[in-house]
Amino acid sequence: HLLIDGSDEIWMAMVGPDIPAGGEMKNTKPVFQRQMAQTFAGLLGLEYQCEHPVANGIFDQPDE
Repeated sequence: HLLIDGSDEIWMAMVGPDIPAGGEMKNTKPVFQRQMAQTFAGLLGLEYQCEHPVANGIFDQPDE
């Protein structure tokens, strides 16, 4: 059981000159918490590195 309704979901907002306005996005590929560090590092022009495996960033995923 979830303690708070919707707590199984991740919410994120991005604002910047190179980020297109998208509003609330629906019908998109799932995004997982394990992708967040790599995604934010990539947006900052960095490469996230750590001692354990991490998933590709959101924008690094190959199209299926």
